[in-house]
Amino acid sequence: MAVCAVRPIKSISAYGRNAERREEFAKKMSELLKVDVSAVDSPEKAASGKAIIITSTSAREPVLKREWIDPGTHLNVVGSNFLSKSEIDVETVKAASIIAVDSIEQSRVEAGDLLASIERGVITWESVTELGRIVAGREPGRTNDQDITLFKSNGIALEDISTALRIYQTAKERGVGEQIEMWS
Repeated sequence: MAVCAVRPIKSISAYGRNAERREEFAKKMSELLKVDVSAVDSPEKAASGKAIIITSTSAREPVLKREWIDPGTHLNVVGSNFLSKSEIDVETVKAASIIAVDSIEQSRVEAGDLLASIERGVITWESVTELGRIVAGREPGRTNDQDITLFKSNGIALEDISTALRIYQTAKERGVGEQIEMWS
């Protein structure tokens, strides 16, 4: 939903292991996003030929392979948050010209997607940057249309809480929203 809010997305291919659930997901997201979301029967079909690829799985082994990724693709890798899990293969990490994370310190503890590449000497922590540095203009982002860029998100709870507080305060100030019972 966030990507559709900031990019002109025309179509989405979605893959999940459970055929029934991926069909339900595609239908729901098509209606919600007003974008054509198609359920596909393999991760390769979901990834091949796409400008943006998002992985959000509980997989322990890579589900996204380098050979499916075109030059110029941006990757949001958000699912694995344990050192023993990885959604992407080492070749994908190696192909990325930019590797950004929420926090390098946190990634050293949680980013299983990067750990194998670090251990094999494919990348170093010095070659990883924090997204905030790119956003602030302290480090460059994509430098050409062929760059494969990778954002490995682990999420930072403090940022989530502060964002939620800001949204709540703004909604109260504007008199919008609806109070819901969260715990009974």
